Amino acid sequence: MAVGIITLLLAILSPSLKKARAQARSASCKSNVRQTGLGMVMYHHQYGSYPAHRSPMPQDHRWFIAMTKQVVDKEVQSCPEVPDWEVGRNISYGYNYKYLGSARKIRDENKPPSEWEYENWPVKSVRVPARTIAFGDNDGTGWKRPHLNRDPDDTTEACKDPERFGNHGYTLDPTYIPERSLDAVNNDGQSEPYAWLNRRAYPSTRHGGGGNFCFVDGHVERMLPAQILQDNRYWNGLGAEDRRRDPHVWPNKHDPATEWRFEGTIPATGE
Repeated sequence: MAVGIITLLLAILSPSLKKARAQARSASCKSNVRQTGLGMVMYHHQYGSYPAHRSPMPQDHRWFIAMTKQVVDKEVQSCPEVPDWEVGRNISYGYNYKYLGSARKIRDENKPPSEWEYENWPVKSVRVPARTIAFGDNDGTGWKRPHLNRDPDDTTEACKDPERFGNHGYTLDPTYIPERSLDAVNNDGQSEPYAWLNRRAYPSTRHGGGGNFCFVDGHVERMLPAQILQDNRYWNGLGAEDRRRDPHVWPNKHDPATEWRFEGTIPATGE
């Protein structure tokens, strides 16, 4: 009798406990994102611009490493919902690099490579920082295969599999990429208009169907894909989708890669 009652209670309480643990992890993630966001604010105060996704300087560090130099612990740069995702190339937080700082070069056949312009760096300010995403929960370019870390000493190609969760997770693509990104190249001279070559990185749904995102002013919000992928209003620094005021997005053209990664339509809610 007692065993039956305990079993029944566990069955009743288990979903609530599971939800409570998920909410706790989401709250911890928000705290991590907020601390890293404060580091970005400090970085901007110190250098007068937002960090490049990958520094063009000799040290060649990525944006999240620049945050550790602003007294941001490395431990807070990983989402607790995916504790096995180490801080590195396949990190769990992706940066709005297209609008805040991409140090990729733009191919120009009329100039030598040494004179090619940066894609979008340095960026000294945005018009509406409170409505512009800086970085947040990112699934990388894939979702069909399990995550693998990409450490500096890891030379295996498996960690670069575009079908894996977290692949190239440190960069996060906007809904529409700027037109000039079509001519962007990586350090090896390969065409790389998106996060990883021709594959875009997707915002994560690991927190109840949504993700935690830090805005340029430092505040954090949980957002759903349906909100942030409707257009470029949360990416372009303008706080609105106005193609007349956005010099980057070309008119009357839709990025064919913006189809949602799941079958069917973009989920209306995350509940």
